[in-house]
Formats: sequence, C-alpha cells, structure tokens
Amino acid sequence: MRAIHILPAFGLLGLSALPAAAQTPLPAPADAAIGAAETRFEPGQRWAFTTTVQRDDSRLTARFDPSLPEGARWTLIEPVSESELDDVEEEILDSLRQTPEPDIRLQLGPSGEKHGLRAFVAEEIAEDFAAEGAAGEPGHYRFTPQGDVGLAAPPPGPQNAMDELEGQLVLAGGMPVRVRIFAAEPFKPNAVSKIETLDLYWDFGEMAPGGPIGIVRTDSAIRGGALLQKFDSRTIVLNSEFERVDIP
Repeated sequence: MRAIHILPAFGLLGLSALPAAAQTPLPAPADAAIGAAETRFEPGQRWAFTTTVQRDDSRLTARFDPSLPEGARWTLIEPVSESELDDVEEEILDSLRQTPEPDIRLQLGPSGEKHGLRAFVAEEIAEDFAAEGAAGEPGHYRFTPQGDVGLAAPPPGPQNAMDELEGQLVLAGGMPVRVRIFAAEPFKPNAVSKIETLDLYWDFGEMAPGGPIGIVRTDSAIRGGALLQKFDSRTIVLNSEFERVDIP
C-alpha cells in the first residue's frame, strides 16, 4: 500500500494560504501576543537557514540560501550526495525546491502578509476561541479548526475529518509558541477508513535574538486503517541556523 502522509497547511515549510473564512475575534492575550510577534517582522529581509526533515525512516538535511542563483539555493548536507537519497528523500528534496520563498513563509508576519499567523488562526482555520478551563494551563486557548487545514489523506471525506478535530493556541512569554490541531479520539472520516491518531504541530521561536518569530518545528502524525490495510506515518521538520543575507 502506498504510504499515506498528512499534508497540513504548513506543507514542509511555512504557513500556506487557505480559503478565507469569516474572521473570528481573538481573546485579548492572544491578540496581544500575535501583535507582539508581528512587530518583529522585517519586511524585505531574506534569510538563509538549515532544515532537517524526518519522515518515518527517511531523513535529510539541507540548507537554503536565497543569495545563491535560482536553482542552486538548496544545498544538500546529509546525505552528502543526491545519489544516496531514497525515494522518500527525493520526494522531500523536490518539495523543498518547489517551495517559493521558503524563508519568508517561515516568518510570522502582519495580517497583510502572505503567511501572517493572525490570518491563519483568526480568518483561516479558527472560530469559537475560548480560554482553557480551570484544568487547563495558562496561555492555552482552544478553537474549532475550519477549512481543511490542507489535509490530503486519507481520501475521501476531509470535511468529515475536520468535524472531529480540535485546535489549540499556546502562548508563553507574551508570544505565540505553538498551534496544535488534533483528534482527541479515534474517528471514521468515511465508511472505509478509521483514524486512530491525527496530530499537527507548528512550533514558533526567534529566528535571531530579538528578531522575527518563525516556524522552528512542525510535526504531523497520522495512524489508522483503510480497506483492511494499516497506515502509520510521521513527518518532523526542524528549522535552525537562521542567518540574515543580502540579495545581490
């Protein structure tokens, strides 16, 4: 059976635009935290960075540098040669190379930018924001995901899947540090499939001391079965070693 992977809204790198839904007001602490992140955005600044992608048993590390000529901006670090890549790693590298302006996609920009966090959580996938109850942790807000969050597997029935998902926004130190979308319980998106586990994370951090807030880690996992066959897949992306670069 062909492996089933989640294709969440962040893809491999960054937040992607989704069909817009009605904007939902954010709670004041969440609004302030996202506003603080937005003020860190550096318009026009480009970044070199290293990304490591682990998908099940396949793994690669590559570095992106937008100052290099187009077509040569991704440098494979591990494995050292493309001839050593397995099929999954080749697919990952192709996906990285096809991602436009990945360094910009990683940043949490203002709502007017292509990939602002405010638009993502307030306009694109969230409604019914509420602070966690007494049993919850400070700085945690739950929301109802909207749209399809880019879920592409297992078809059919993505809207049925969305009906079963929950969202969480986590704040710390006056900044957003995580968005999570997950299934709290197993569910059946259609008559022939059952999802045992579905969990998506976006983790945020500084790209430089006092600098922009960006996506430093994503984690997507899905486990279940369809047509009497099991699937179990996880993809983790780590972004690090950010460096401001000038474009000639």
